[in-house]
Amino acid sequence: MIFRIGGYIYLLEIFLCLLFSILFYKRGTKAEKCLVPFFACLLCIEMIAYVYVGHVVSIRRLYNFWFPVEFIFYSFFVTSFINSASKRRGIIWGACVYTGLVAVEYIFFIPDLDQFATTPYLVGTILILPVLLMELHEILNNEVMDHPLRNPLFWFITALLIVNVGGFFVMGSINYLLVKDKNLFRALSSINTIATCLQYFFFLLYFYCKWKYLK
Repeated sequence: MIFRIGGYIYLLEIFLCLLFSILFYKRGTKAEKCLVPFFACLLCIEMIAYVYVGHVVSIRRLYNFWFPVEFIFYSFFVTSFINSASKRRGIIWGACVYTGLVAVEYIFFIPDLDQFATTPYLVGTILILPVLLMELHEILNNEVMDHPLRNPLFWFITALLIVNVGGFFVMGSINYLLVKDKNLFRALSSINTIATCLQYFFFLLYFYCKWKYLK
């Protein structure tokens, strides 16, 4: 029930994110302009997953390919706002290495993608969390001392922190819980659905702050 209701909510939120990314397209940076195709793809992916919710194997395959794309996109997006050139280069190299490792993992070690690929997900989380914390540190230590709640990127980073910290434990243990404790799996999946709704709500706050404070 929570997944169904939550699914309606975050599909609507993603649609609104796509709409607002289109409205802000002309005023956006190069990275922000990439939000339009990203949210368009994300909406399609989540709609497919929602429609085929009963086809567990198909959804796992879909997310096995999509999650690495998400990690790489979010890493590049947040990196575009980091002031330090050396940090940006390091993150870009890390993303490239991650892409190579995922390709090797899928080709040689996980030829059957019917199960959720936890290793690429966990490594992706480990990759993106330092990126988010670096930019959050820059925001909170900005010499101008703008209120962080008025900074659009603060909400974007907060959204990603919430879903990735929780996802590290939930998605990292998904295959084990499906076998050992399905009740706990369902409970954690419900929490993950709520966190996902919260994530896209904070994305909407990102666009609201762009409209309200960056005119």
